[in-house]
Amino acid sequence: TTLLRFLRARNSDVVLAAKMFREALDWRAEFEVDRKLKEFREEWAEGTSERVKMLRQYEYVRYCGLDRAGLPVYLHQMMQGDPLGIAREIGEEPVLLYLIRIFEEQTAAMRAQFLKTGRIVPGCIDIFDTGNP
Repeated sequence: TTLLRFLRARNSDVVLAAKMFREALDWRAEFEVDRKLKEFREEWAEGTSERVKMLRQYEYVRYCGLDRAGLPVYLHQMMQGDPLGIAREIGEEPVLLYLIRIFEEQTAAMRAQFLKTGRIVPGCIDIFDTGNP
């Protein structure tokens, strides 16, 4: 399903999708996503650092379950959290790691649904609640 996402993102152009995939892998290696995310997950589980406390206080992305077709559904309550404001307070990297953690959870949920049903899960549903202006 990962390669399908890259093909869809590049309108089924295999050359462009392969280039985009390599660039994504290079970025993950340069940013050390796996190491940093492992450390962030441990910090998140412990829940005592100031940055995790702030992210939890203003946590704005929630997993809601599966829709009727089996797609994972996430609610982004943008009025509850201000990613730019949080980044000003605790730095951009913790916010980025928070979002990467969520995206990886989405991917894991899609993979689990595929393994359960044997059907390719084409994506997930993200609902953005921007609140009342």
